[in-house]
Order: sequence, then C-alpha cells, then structure tokens
Amino acid sequence: MAQFNVRALGVLMNDEGHVLLLKRAPAPGSEFIGWEFCGGGVEHGEAPEVALAREYKEETGLKVDVMQIFNARTGKREGQPLLNLAYLCRPLGENVKLTPEHSEFVWVPIEDLETYDLGPHVNIDRDAFLAISAGSGMIEE
Repeated sequence: MAQFNVRALGVLMNDEGHVLLLKRAPAPGSEFIGWEFCGGGVEHGEAPEVALAREYKEETGLKVDVMQIFNARTGKREGQPLLNLAYLCRPLGENVKLTPEHSEFVWVPIEDLETYDLGPHVNIDRDAFLAISAGSGMIEE
C-alpha cells in the first residue's frame, strides 16, 4: 500500500477577490522554481487546518482564517507521493513578510491565475475553488 505525504495548501483570497501567489526562491536540490500557494506538510497528529495556519504565519507573516476545504487530490512533489488538501482562506491582515523560501508575492485576480507558472504540485480544481469561494460570499457568481 502506498503511503502519502499530506500537504495542506491554502488559496488565500482578499476582499477584492484576488488570491495570493508566492514565487519559490531557487534552492539547492529543488526541481521547482515558480509560483505556488502557501502551504506545507502536515505533521503527525496535527490537523491540516492548524498546519496551514502555521505555514501562512511562518512563510508570509499573515494570520489567516482557514475557512473550508474545497479539493483533495493525489500527486507527486519531487518524486514523492503526495495528498494535497486545498482550503479556501481569508487573510486577517495585509502585510506580507516573506521568508527566504520565497522571492516574490503577488495578489492575482482569479481570472488571471492560468497565466502564472504554477508548479505541478499545485494541483487544485479551479472550478471547485470558484464554486466554494462564490458560496462563501467572497466573490460574486
């Protein structure tokens, strides 16, 4: 039976309907340099929502409201089996402070997401995201 690493990632949407993308900085041994959503590994015994809030605080300095899961998909990251749990999140602040793990950030309108080079591990269902964010009242249908 295959074992998966579990990763929680958050699509952080502000009041204007833009989502936060982070650009991964070059790192030794990493095969990916591109745009991604904030997220990270879920530690043993940790709830994915808690892991995601921790990752946002560590990587961006932002406190977030982890609202609702909208997608669960399997994939691979750097050759390892991965279960991605994607959540809709809302920022509880505005000042993004990046760590050396990321070199840039940008707030992107939803309709422009497809123009960014998202990594293969950023495996979310855009339609599910749009449906859940519209249902949350965060964007208009």
